[in-house]
Amino acid sequence: MLARTRSSTAFVMGARCAIPPRSVSVTTPPAHGTTSVNATTGVVTYTPSGSYVGSDSFEYRICDGRPVCDTATVTLNVTAVPVVQSPPVAVDDGPIAVTSGVARTVDVPANDTDVDGDLDLTSVVVTTPPAHGTTSVNATTGVVTYTPSGSYVGSDSFEYRICDGRPVCDTATVTLNVTAVPVVQSPPVAVDDSSPAVSGVPLVIAVADNDSDVDGNLDVTTVSVTVAPSHGTVSVDPVLGEITYTADSLYTGTDTFTYVICDTTDRCDTAIVTVRVTAPPATSTPPVAEDNDVTTTVGKPLVIDVLGNDTDLDGDLDPTSVSIVAGPTHGTVDVDPDTGEVTYSPDSGYTGTDSFTYKVCDVDGNCDTATVTVKVGVVVGPPVDAGRSLAVTGADPGQPIVLATLLFLTGLLLVRKRRRSISGSLLRVGRFTTN
Repeated sequence: MLARTRSSTAFVMGARCAIPPRSVSVTTPPAHGTTSVNATTGVVTYTPSGSYVGSDSFEYRICDGRPVCDTATVTLNVTAVPVVQSPPVAVDDGPIAVTSGVARTVDVPANDTDVDGDLDLTSVVVTTPPAHGTTSVNATTGVVTYTPSGSYVGSDSFEYRICDGRPVCDTATVTLNVTAVPVVQSPPVAVDDSSPAVSGVPLVIAVADNDSDVDGNLDVTTVSVTVAPSHGTVSVDPVLGEITYTADSLYTGTDTFTYVICDTTDRCDTAIVTVRVTAPPATSTPPVAEDNDVTTTVGKPLVIDVLGNDTDLDGDLDPTSVSIVAGPTHGTVDVDPDTGEVTYSPDSGYTGTDSFTYKVCDVDGNCDTATVTVKVGVVVGPPVDAGRSLAVTGADPGQPIVLATLLFLTGLLLVRKRRRSISGSLLRVGRFTTN
């Protein structure tokens, strides 16, 4: 039996044969190979054709010196060359980066080899499990999935085995480096602001108050203005991140500017600040309420024009605002809600000095107070013409009006019009306008 792809030598002469070796010759060649005869030894070499496998034969003749000859047949069984199998080569993997708590697939056969080309992916098994995780093997592809335990961070490893089709096997180690889950930083969120302002007056705006950062690392010291306002100026507090806006002195209307704010990881966002600028309010001067000294007779009410000597530079004194803040001790008072005049009525039979305090305001709500002192007395004689001249509002410019006076014990002057008798009844004391 001869192996294919190799020449085989057949000794066709017996050891005790006296026949000359040179008399050997092949008379019928083989069908699936070739032969050659060694002329010295008579040895025939048979070489099968190509990759032929099976039976073959050839016939040879041998003669003696006379010569007398004979023939014989050589039968051959050609078999395939036996295959020499090589084991697979499993190659270590890693270190492979793995995130804590996150499964990672490792294609362990990817770098493994077998010279015979019969690596069996379905043969992969983990022979030594990892110390800080678990593994599972895809039964078809041989890919290993590694899952680290909990929040473990550090090195880990496992060993696997892979075989070929015979099977002949090899092992390798997979090394893993488990790291913590990376912190994903979120950018800050800057929110638009709006605020009223007065032209020419600085306005401090805490722009970061409504801004936020989910990571809690908003950095107010990074605030800066990226787009300046058109009708004013801005400055930034480098510590607090507050922005001071000052509108141009004569400008009224809407103005805007843009700022940027970042977190400690240099992630930033911008927002717009809208400012509604108005003119400064008019300055209102409070009224000035002056004290009054008046007189009346026993039991007689007296109408007092308390506003007659009060003033307001803005000209907006409000007579309807008159109110009593401290009443009299020996009488009562009533305020006319339209004119602000106060009627004082002394207690029955009372003589002497009494007082009360009133308040008056302007239309802007600015107020002042004054005290009215009332002298209550009795008549001691007939009227006396004092022949006194007083300038009175409403007369011709510069023309005096002669008034009569009634003299009382207290020195009270009661005013009556001379040219139009009023039958001696009590008139108002204070300023008068005559017709």
